[in-house]
Amino acid sequence: MVISNKSFWSVFAPHINDFISLKRSLGYKYEEEERTLHTFDQFILDQGYTSPGLTKEISDQWADRRHNEAELTIYGKVIVVKKCASFRGFSSLN
Repeated sequence: MVISNKSFWSVFAPHINDFISLKRSLGYKYEEEERTLHTFDQFILDQGYTSPGLTKEISDQWADRRHNEAELTIYGKVIVVKKCASFRGFSSLN
């Protein structure tokens, strides 16, 4: 079993922790995805976002290209957050 050393602090922290625990209980290592979710968690904190729902605005900001990110990197980080958001329904997107 993979033991995490990441702490999550945003409004989505309980959902992220539950999602990672589920994936690991199913046999996935979920290490890279955990790093992505940790970056997302930090992004949410940096933005001062405290609403319990994930909006289109915050999703679009998360999906914006940063530094030298390739399109595949952007796709990957969006998919991980989308799967996590779908897990417990913390997305307010339709």
